[in-house]
Amino acid sequence: LIQFFFSYDSQIFMSMAKTRAFRFLWARVVESYSNDRELQCAQIFARSSLRMLSLYDPWTNILRTTSATMGAALSDIPVIETFSFDRAINESYNNENSEYFTIARRLSRNISHILSEESYLSKVLDPAGGSYFLEALTLDFNQRAWAIFQDIERQGGMVNCLKSGKIQQWVEETREKRRSKIQKRQDIITGVNNFANPKENFFDKCSPKEEESFHVELKDCDPKLTKNIVEASRNYKPFDLSSKLMGEVLLEAYAKGFSFSKAAQILHSQSEVDRIQSLNKFRSAQAYEDLRQKCELKNIKLRAIVSLIIQGDYAELSSRINFIKNIFETLGLSVEEVLAGSPLSQSKMSEAKINICVLVANNEEYPNLVVDFLSLSTKHDAYAYLAGKMDEELLDSLQEKGIIDNLYSGQNIYQVLENLVHRMEKDYEEN
Repeated sequence: LIQFFFSYDSQIFMSMAKTRAFRFLWARVVESYSNDRELQCAQIFARSSLRMLSLYDPWTNILRTTSATMGAALSDIPVIETFSFDRAINESYNNENSEYFTIARRLSRNISHILSEESYLSKVLDPAGGSYFLEALTLDFNQRAWAIFQDIERQGGMVNCLKSGKIQQWVEETREKRRSKIQKRQDIITGVNNFANPKENFFDKCSPKEEESFHVELKDCDPKLTKNIVEASRNYKPFDLSSKLMGEVLLEAYAKGFSFSKAAQILHSQSEVDRIQSLNKFRSAQAYEDLRQKCELKNIKLRAIVSLIIQGDYAELSSRINFIKNIFETLGLSVEEVLAGSPLSQSKMSEAKINICVLVANNEEYPNLVVDFLSLSTKHDAYAYLAGKMDEELLDSLQEKGIIDNLYSGQNIYQVLENLVHRMEKDYEEN
């Protein structure tokens, strides 16, 4: 019996096309070896993708897991595991005492019930059939996946590609493309890299889990069992069912009181065993979340204030103002607006330990405003930024005068924020 487990994210149509393409390709492969019609029907089980879940604003995960479950249901998957909205938190943090713990599991169950019993998704056979968009997307998936499959076969099969690192390289390239889009905010993660809630304090609700230690003293191990495990590891060949399987040896050792942690350390110490580089877990939101957590743990969030110095018509600059506010709120920082003509005594700059000033105006007005702006930022020892994309020569000249950077759409916002947090950390330690 061969079963497949797929992870589904919030992109419903991509999930449906992926499943349809796999079923077609699996049937094509099996047909080459057997006429068994039952075997040609792939048994697929679905679960929510951990990659799409976030630590901050976790309630938004309910929408993500609902979309993932819907994509799996519309793909005619018989068994679907819907993650609770706090699943990403549970991976690394204790949240038994948080407001999420008691309700999260009930809500995850209700998602499946509502989609099945109220939306009747389980009552429709192949709802995507006949859709030109999905059929075209499925065909594209078929062609691309088959080309990759043939490439793997030419290189000696899946095991050889894993040993050589080819599969890991492909996965990392895909991750890097996704990472770049997220850092530039071309892909939006609500509550993380856009529309973040600056008042949310993650560590008020959760605490890090203590890392478990698997260190053991090999001198206390049974020499005979140790020898059996070492020999099994050296003689083990994947998919060779004629030899004694590694699992049998481990179970035999475990039955005699030999812990799996000890066996794992013995196996890890055998340099003769072919090793396959593992793939680390990847969550799309993690990079931004790490920066925000750093601000919380270093108390930067409580010490800093972002002041938007607005020079010009507010309605005309509103989109630029909201863009800049969203950037700094991803770090959980408080943002205030200082309108043209308003007395600076009403500003919170004099109260803050760390000041970040952003001049918001039309680009052509910056040369006339930057002198007074830099005087203000210097007075409050602030990090100075400009809103909008500048000409490179103009930006170079302004940076020589004290401007750190300009902020604009399409920029790698993550790198800008990372540099800012690094500056604040350094200054915080020096003071």
